[in-house]
Amino acid sequence: MNNSILQASSASEAHTPFISPSVRACECLHVSQECRVLVARAIADCASICEEVKTTLDAAQHVNWQGTASRRFRDNLSSTTEFVESLLSEAKALKAQTDAGAW
Repeated sequence: MNNSILQASSASEAHTPFISPSVRACECLHVSQECRVLVARAIADCASICEEVKTTLDAAQHVNWQGTASRRFRDNLSSTTEFVESLLSEAKALKAQTDAGAW
C-alpha cells in the first residue's frame, strides 16, 4: 500500500512543471508589492476617517450641553477625542513610513 502511494506521488510530481526560483521570487515580489499598496491605502483611509471624526468631535465641543448627562457626555467626548487623535497620529506615522518606502 505504501508503495502505491509513493508511485502515485512520483507520477504526480513527474507531471508538475518546474518553476524556476527566479520566477517564484518574482511572484513573491509582486505579491509583496500588492500587499504594500493595500496597506498604504488602508492607512490613508484610516487617517482620512480619523480626520473626519476629529472634525465632528471638535464641532461637538462647541455645543452648549446641559442637564445631568452633560458632564458624562463631555468626559466621553474628551476621551474619544484623545483616542481618535492617537489613532490619527499613528496613522500619519505609518503613512510617512510607507511613503518613505520603509515597508
